Amino acid sequence: MSQTLRDFINARESEIKASIKALNDELRELRAAKSAIDGSAPAAERASGNRVTHRDMIVAVLDERPNGGTSDKVIEWVNAEFGVEISQASMSSQLSRAKSDGVVSLEQSTKIWRSAKHSAKENEPPVGGSETGEAVTSSDQVEGARSGHPLTNFPDPMGPTRHG
Repeated sequence: MSQTLRDFINARESEIKASIKALNDELRELRAAKSAIDGSAPAAERASGNRVTHRDMIVAVLDERPNGGTSDKVIEWVNAEFGVEISQASMSSQLSRAKSDGVVSLEQSTKIWRSAKHSAKENEPPVGGSETGEAVTSSDQVEGARSGHPLTNFPDPMGPTRHG
């Protein structure tokens, strides 16, 4: 019986998937050994329960990255760390649920996801503050007036006034 091209492709695809699984298993073992040498637990061990869920994997990779990342980056990190491919639809669903539960946060302007343990605190000034060249605010004007400093350093937003 001769093998069709479709049969050959299917067989070869199965062989490659088996090779990838074996390599990912070996990679996990190497990472576990490396973590044991460094004295830290690998992300897979930190995730809850015996069965590591997609959500556990997502939170684990975000826990390790204080700067967070886009959902595409999270997919890459999960794949690299756990050898698991998560679809964009599944990732979006998991991130949305985790956000609702307060486990992760989303910075809307940049679409960066972060673990709750690395999320920026509300009402906390950004790193750098006014030393980054930000504009003077009205609260700076009020503070200058309270401290007795002349307001000449803080131009009147309404423009010059005429005294007559």
